[in-house]
Amino acid sequence: MGWTIRPATDDEIPALVRADWAAFSGQPDDTQIADSRAFLEVDRAFVAVDGDRIVGAGGGLSLELTVPGPATVPTAGVTYVGVMPTHRRQGILTALMAQVLDDARRRGEPLAALLASESTIYGRFGFGVAVTVSTVEIERAHARFRQPVDVSGRVRMLEPDELAGVLPAIWDRYRRRQPGEVSRSKGWWTRRLRDDPLFRPAGGGPRFAVVWEDGEGYVTYRVAQLWDNGLPRHTLIVEDLVATSPEVRAGLWQFCFGVDLVGTVRALNQPLDDPLRWSLVDPRRLRTTAVNDLLWVNVLDVEAALSARTYASEQSLVFDVAGAGRFRVAGGQCRRTDDLADLGIEAADLGAAYLGGVSFATLARAGRVAEVAAGAVARADAAFATAPGPASCTGF
Repeated sequence: MGWTIRPATDDEIPALVRADWAAFSGQPDDTQIADSRAFLEVDRAFVAVDGDRIVGAGGGLSLELTVPGPATVPTAGVTYVGVMPTHRRQGILTALMAQVLDDARRRGEPLAALLASESTIYGRFGFGVAVTVSTVEIERAHARFRQPVDVSGRVRMLEPDELAGVLPAIWDRYRRRQPGEVSRSKGWWTRRLRDDPLFRPAGGGPRFAVVWEDGEGYVTYRVAQLWDNGLPRHTLIVEDLVATSPEVRAGLWQFCFGVDLVGTVRALNQPLDDPLRWSLVDPRRLRTTAVNDLLWVNVLDVEAALSARTYASEQSLVFDVAGAGRFRVAGGQCRRTDDLADLGIEAADLGAAYLGGVSFATLARAGRVAEVAAGAVARADAAFATAPGPASCTGF
């Protein structure tokens, strides 16, 4: 083995970023490297080194994940994981992931989370799909609410230099209420608000931002312009639509549906249980064009993680978690036990079910959960049920 894994140093961050981008066939410029430096936590970054060259990287972020309750749980955000094409299939990714996850355990973080570039990689490290999102679109001509919201005088367009002073505080209030969402650091916002064209949705132009009165919500969007023989057929692309109440959420949608020259409104990373479809005069007109996994969760400390969230019913259940042992959930607490199991489950599937995004019944039908005690699947679903369901729109 010619390579080794070790902690990164501050002066190695540019090389770390270049190695990670190379893994995804990219080449960062100096500004993008500076953005990455502001975003990464150097004391949580690791590199794979072959001779004097960095050939792989992996890092952690100090995040909070909102779980049913709602409550927030310290979570390791796994990021900048990549191996250069010259060094793949040598076990480097496995070694980097081990370092990042061991570091999270040493820090006492019960959970780890990531966004996966390839969906076949991270299950073997204990990650399961905890948040699934959709892309939806609707022709503006048919985007009418059954009960329209009057947005006149209730929304204000923000200037670009206002965003950093307005959006983060609203986001923080929202994400603390929404299971599946994570905290966004100052470095995250620095990178996001610089509006690097490389990260714009396909065809999208500059970002616009509109805030609801009293800071109760905001929407950021872009417009992909298309003039068809003099006729405007623009597409408005919603990035973040953040609201602290259903009324505000409906009002922000009402604003998006009212932007002139737009033919289609498309929204990315929408919750699967979003009420928008049921709010429309003609629900069929809202088309779901994609459904994808977004947030993957790894339960590093079963006792701490299952004790951190709340439950919809006072069920007593014993989970046999492969490779970790048996744990009883009762009275809102989780403790290790020697009692016979009610359910058998892999660690990755526990991560998938943790936020309530997939039912144990669905996992059982897929052969991913073993019902040892009769009725245990139904009891688990009754306990883990949550509303709203998990949602996320934060990349890291």
